[in-house]
Amino acid sequence: MSSLLVNRCHCLTPFGTDSGDSQDIEVRIAVEPGNHDCYYQDVKRDHNLDLSYQVVEISSRFNWIYTPSHSSDLTIDFIVKDPNGVEIFREMRRKEGQHVYKAPEQGVYAICLDNSFSTVSAKIVNLEIYVYSTSDENDRWGMDGDFTFPPEVQYLDSVESIKTSINKVRDDMIRVTHEQEIRRAVENRDRNIAESNYDYVNRFSMLSIGVMFSVGLVQIYLIRSLFENKSYVKKIFKGY
Repeated sequence: MSSLLVNRCHCLTPFGTDSGDSQDIEVRIAVEPGNHDCYYQDVKRDHNLDLSYQVVEISSRFNWIYTPSHSSDLTIDFIVKDPNGVEIFREMRRKEGQHVYKAPEQGVYAICLDNSFSTVSAKIVNLEIYVYSTSDENDRWGMDGDFTFPPEVQYLDSVESIKTSINKVRDDMIRVTHEQEIRRAVENRDRNIAESNYDYVNRFSMLSIGVMFSVGLVQIYLIRSLFENKSYVKKIFKGY
């Protein structure tokens, strides 16, 4: 499975796994603040469109003073539209999601990520798209024509059961792979939050130490000035 960082790409091509009419695509997208970006995927009739997304990171020019303290800060709006522009799915302020949709007609489907509610933070989104057909067994394997088996196997009347078992194993492996990708994306997001919080605490700890040190120096200077006859600070205090 391939992974790519895309910024405002508008057409998804099957650069990932392509088996027959099946397509397995994974992209990592940077959605800038205030943007509503849409990506387009061609889907054949009666094929399944399996979508999953996770917001794994934010990027902001104010990262030095702000860091996401919780995964609730890592959210985005997710919209899917059919070839006629009708909304199929809409999720607001979600950090992750997964959907499976069987296309009733062939056409180009729009997959939109909306970050218009954010004014300063870009969202890094991991998007996975899997297009496949469950009606055509050969399509799932990228094969033309029928499977060929030796005559002795055909006489055992077990060809169909073998096909069913093989396809079930393949589908289960694909689902496991997708679940692993989702778990990996969630782990990356949690690690990014932990590292950001660590940097945030370190920055403000250093700032606090600097402020305390400066205040201490000022206090020492003021106290010493009170015992010096020619001190400008002492003259000020005498006036009060």
